[in-house]
Amino acid sequence: MNKNDAAYKKFMAFLDSNSTRYPEDVLRYMKLHGLPLINRSDKIIPLIALQAFSELGINEDATQIYRDHIDMIRNHFSLDRNICDIGGGYLPAFANLVAEEQLKIGKGTITIYDPRLVFNDPKYINMTLHKEYFTSYCIQCKKYFTTNTDVSNYDLLVGIYPCEATEALIESAIKNDKDFYVAMCGDAHSSDGSRITKVAYREKVIDTANNLALANGNYEMEVTKFDDPIYSYPIVIGKRTK
Repeated sequence: MNKNDAAYKKFMAFLDSNSTRYPEDVLRYMKLHGLPLINRSDKIIPLIALQAFSELGINEDATQIYRDHIDMIRNHFSLDRNICDIGGGYLPAFANLVAEEQLKIGKGTITIYDPRLVFNDPKYINMTLHKEYFTSYCIQCKKYFTTNTDVSNYDLLVGIYPCEATEALIESAIKNDKDFYVAMCGDAHSSDGSRITKVAYREKVIDTANNLALANGNYEMEVTKFDDPIYSYPIVIGKRTK
């Protein structure tokens, strides 16, 4: 593939037309690494580029991960619900695919929370965008945020690599008796600011989720992962039993 390839041209044209929407460092990174990222076959692609690839229909082997998550959610729950996608990213690639599926079946909505969203208007009529943080009570640091996100209108809380919002998502879901699906990312995001290893962080999140679910008494918990060396991080699933 060379710089005259249609996929590369499409990617660069998208970046040029949206150059004022992205932070300068993010835009610079994607322009500098666009061609090698498009060519990658090992799927080790930063989410900022993966989201754009999904939006543009580029490198479908790499963006298959979003469709894999949709399939797993469909197997555990369903898509014809009011879903809240937390930490959707600069471009809510996963949410866009969910919205498309919901429109096909004629039922369901998806709402996205992320302060980094580059667009103010949703792509589909069944989507709502909130360019803001998702907040909740933090069990680990034992404090309430100034504003807690109201989740009363949602049936399922979802996070596809939600990073810093991981613990808030789980805590809010269980506190409000909501089903949830969280695909953890590969980094450590300690809510209390302490240094922690990636493995220890994942174990802490899983322990917290299990303990909260046990105290609630209304959850069936599952921790699974994809059989994929790149996306081998835990997926934490909480399903209400009544």
